Amino acid sequence: MTWFLLPGMACLVLAFIDFLGSRLPAQPDLLNIPDKERLLALPARFQAPVMREAQLLMDVVAVGTMAILLLVQWEFVRVAAGERGLGVAVVLVASIGLTVGLLLLTTRISGALDRAHASWREQGSPAA
Repeated sequence: MTWFLLPGMACLVLAFIDFLGSRLPAQPDLLNIPDKERLLALPARFQAPVMREAQLLMDVVAVGTMAILLLVQWEFVRVAAGERGLGVAVVLVASIGLTVGLLLLTTRISGALDRAHASWREQGSPAA
């Protein structure tokens, strides 16, 4: 039974993050980012590019988390079968890689928010 624990957790994480990502366009207040007030001040059509970047971030979180949990499970299977596992280093490198990717995607969200505000001001809306 415990063999299915990590894959089951990975699937639950994927489903939960996918659910939250699908709710973002309708409820941008669910997004937790710096300058959230600036995002919520924008009209919905200017929020859309920022929401797409946020959904991309959530997709990467979901897939990355699932991949790391499945990698850990694969290591358990290899060690249980008597093979030499790759060790903690592989999981650590994968986790660091995911973290760096998430930081880069977070900067894309900030950039999208800045561009959305610039477009909003160009169309004659009040400066935020």
